[in-house]
Amino acid sequence: MQFQNVRTAAALAIIAGTSLAGTASAQFVSTAILAGTGPRSVVPGTTGANPGELFLATGSFMDRVYRSSNGNHWILTARTNTGATATDEIVITGSGTTGTVRAREGGAYFGGADAGRTLDSGQIDERVSINDSGDFVFTGNLSPATSTDDELIVRGNSAGTLSIATREGATTAAGPTNGVTLTAPNIDNSGRISYRNFINTTTAQLLRNDASVIDAALGAASPVAGRTFRVLDTDGYHVDASGNNWVAFTSTNGATTDDGLLLFNGGIAMREGVSTIAGGTATFFNEWGMIPSGNWWARGNNGTGNNDWVARGNGAGGYVSVVETDQPILTGSTELWDDAIFTDTFFLFASDNVGNYIVGGVTNNADLARNSVLVYRGTFGEFELAREGDTVDLDGDGILNDDAFITTFNNDDAFFTDAGQFVYQANLRNAAGADIAQALLTMNVPTPGALGLLGLAGLGALRRRR
Repeated sequence: MQFQNVRTAAALAIIAGTSLAGTASAQFVSTAILAGTGPRSVVPGTTGANPGELFLATGSFMDRVYRSSNGNHWILTARTNTGATATDEIVITGSGTTGTVRAREGGAYFGGADAGRTLDSGQIDERVSINDSGDFVFTGNLSPATSTDDELIVRGNSAGTLSIATREGATTAAGPTNGVTLTAPNIDNSGRISYRNFINTTTAQLLRNDASVIDAALGAASPVAGRTFRVLDTDGYHVDASGNNWVAFTSTNGATTDDGLLLFNGGIAMREGVSTIAGGTATFFNEWGMIPSGNWWARGNNGTGNNDWVARGNGAGGYVSVVETDQPILTGSTELWDDAIFTDTFFLFASDNVGNYIVGGVTNNADLARNSVLVYRGTFGEFELAREGDTVDLDGDGILNDDAFITTFNNDDAFFTDAGQFVYQANLRNAAGADIAQALLTMNVPTPGALGLLGLAGLGALRRRR
């Protein structure tokens, strides 16, 4: 069999208005940046330091990927095949399709009183953050451990130099002392750190801008009259690139039917059992986040009508529903978003800074090997980007001959930039149906200029309907 260069073949398919069996939804090609198998499974930058080190081949080796506001930098944590749980977790930052290892379990990075102490096993959380300068933060514990100062938030600069941004036992600018668990680290474009500080089950705060501002605290008054904060979600505190806007999920005391609050800048963005959306009342929040430019989004479910939805803040304290169960995946399509197979319907939302977004969900497609799909909506209209079963360019040579196909999109593990780069994580299978690897994939969403070059026939193909 001969294989045609996929870039040429995809372009021809768009112009002709036809589809390509085995390409990424005909028009868009997903190429691996990192993978659990193949040439992209080599841990970047470790050829000399750890020759032969590979990403973990079985199961999922990566946690969620996060981007900077300008889209030039990304960060994630991953696991490798060292065979030792004390050294197999790493922090990787990247730009475009190139990644660099910045830290790993077992590494000794600090001097002074901490000289010789190493990052402890299993203590690097999946919540990480990176800013437009490439500076980044992650959490960790030092070993040998103490009961007073081992919990850390680590700061790295664009050159990879690590330092301790704050730690257990430190007194913060806002007054509270850092407790035994520091989570949800954020770094803004001024280099300021925000995080959740947990001291005990009755004392915790959300601390912003180098802990100079307390955004919420257990036991403090909530925006609901007569109710106080009872829970501050462990990793649910997100701060934008300016350091001025934040979103967090909290619970209050009182009835459990309306105690969940999604907060935006201290006010109620959405409330369990009260906020109306998708023909009903929101009863559960599956995931939420902050677009680095300063707007929030959330995925959830309704009790009434059993509808699932994705909502986005409108910048004025309100929100809009961007997609709902039983709606067509594209205008006029007979294929609908559906919760028969996956009860939450939707599993992914990613937005650029100007309002274009990509949503992922499960549909009523009778082919259960093709019923998960990613759809773009925005300036360029609406079109399908990727679908379960699409072929992946696993080795990055531009030819779809790697026997690798998408089997599962990873929930919300994605980002979308203003330049049109869409990066996401998925699990892959081979043609025989056997699981082969997890991968970090990238594709380029076409710009208006690129669409113009393809002509009207190309636009028609991009808006193909089912």
